[in-house]
Amino acid sequence: DMSSMFLVLIPELVFMLCLFGYLVFMVVFKWIAFGPQDSDRAPSILIHFIDMFVFAENPDNPPLYPGQ
Repeated sequence: DMSSMFLVLIPELVFMLCLFGYLVFMVVFKWIAFGPQDSDRAPSILIHFIDMFVFAENPDNPPLYPGQ
C-alpha cells in the first residue's frame, strides 16, 4: 500500500537513521575527545542515550560536549 509506505515506513526510517546517526556521532566524538588516560572520567554514551528518551538529566553523568 502506497499510503502506508509514505505515512509509516519513510518516517520510521528517517527517525531510526537520525537516532543511529547521532549515536555514531557520539561514539566518534567520545573517541576523539577522551583518550585512554581520560577514560575514567569520560561520560557514558549508554546513559546519555537512555536519558534522551526518558527526558531525564543525570547529574552523575557529565555532558559529552557543551550544550548537550
